[in-house]
Amino acid sequence: MFMKRSNVLILSGIALAIVAGAFLYPQKTVAAALAIGASAPSFELKNVNEQMVSLAGASGEVGTLVVFTCNHCPFAMAYEDRLIALANEFQPKGIKFVAISANDPKIKPEDGFEGMQKKAKEKNLPYPYLINEDGTVATAYGAARTPETFLLDKDG
Repeated sequence: MFMKRSNVLILSGIALAIVAGAFLYPQKTVAAALAIGASAPSFELKNVNEQMVSLAGASGEVGTLVVFTCNHCPFAMAYEDRLIALANEFQPKGIKFVAISANDPKIKPEDGFEGMQKKAKEKNLPYPYLINEDGTVATAYGAARTPETFLLDKDG
C-alpha cells in the first residue's frame, strides 16, 4: 500500500513539474518559414563594427545567404568554419553572406553584442554579423533554430 501511494505521489509530482514547466518556459511561436520564391523581409541591423547594415546594402550581384546563428549553439559553432570557407569561396562569385544573431542576450549572455564582436574578431568573419535582440527579423523569416539559412536570389 505504501509503495502504491509513493508511486502515485511520484507520478503526480512529475506531471505537475511538466505542466508547470510549460507555463514557466513557454515555447516561442514561430511564423512559417519564408516560402520559396517569396520576397525576403527587409531589415536594417547593427553590425559588430557598429555600422548599420540593410538587406539591400548587403545583397550580392547573384544572391545573398542570410544565416541565423548565435555564439552558444553547438550546431552553429560546429558549422562556423564551413560557413567561413563557403563565404570565402562564393562571395567573390557574387553571393554575399550575412549572419544574424536573434537570441536574447538576457537569456544567453554569450549571445550579446560584446560576445558577437569577440567571435567576429577571433574568427575573422568575412561577412557582417548583425544583432537582432528582439528577434523580429528571425520571426519575419520564420527562422526557428540555429543555424538556419535562407538563400535569396539577386532580387531578394
